[in-house]
Amino acid sequence: INPNGSRGNLAAVCNPKGNVMAMMPHPERIENGQKIFESLHAFFEKGCSRPTSITTPPETMETNFQKKESFNFELLIALKITDTTEKTIQATARRLFGKENIVLQRYIWWGISGNTSDVMEKIASCGEFFNENKEILHIRKGEKWEKNEGKTLVQAKSPLQDFNIIARENDDVLGEEKSLLLKKHHHLDLSLSSGVLWSFSGDIDQKEILKSHLLGNPITSGLYQ
Repeated sequence: INPNGSRGNLAAVCNPKGNVMAMMPHPERIENGQKIFESLHAFFEKGCSRPTSITTPPETMETNFQKKESFNFELLIALKITDTTEKTIQATARRLFGKENIVLQRYIWWGISGNTSDVMEKIASCGEFFNENKEILHIRKGEKWEKNEGKTLVQAKSPLQDFNIIARENDDVLGEEKSLLLKKHHHLDLSLSSGVLWSFSGDIDQKEILKSHLLGNPITSGLYQ
């Protein structure tokens, strides 16, 4: 599994002497990772010249789209300024798939259910979901779209492109926290789910996107079309 698209599946780099290492993954989460900590301990205790060599075969996992449940309405929030995460994933997708015409838009996504009558204006104005100075809010209810102009909602066209994927964490702590916050401070009794919506245009293969794990870790998150 290589969710970040690093060259050569690199997880870490170290200097020739072996006493300085920069590492992205969490070695404490796998059994073989204990060797790294044992090596560090041995270096200080015994003055070893190099860390222990660790070889772990790559893990493969088949990923499929999960079935997306229905919501009363959905929120999409995009930055007005350059989204560096969006540009990084777009550049990685172009390199991985060899397609320079891939264009990507990233949105913070919220699915909202519950007693939702007459709450969209409150959602837009409560200040809990977006900053109107830096972000744009779109709300979808069925086939209808609205967007914010300040704290007011006006009719809008769909901002979505050709191919859209929602990445959601299996343990949606953020959604649970936001639901409790809205109930406590704004008296809105709603059920919220959180995630990131990736909207693609260009020559892109859906199966290749799934296979790449570019948009989410298949162990901790699910993808919804």
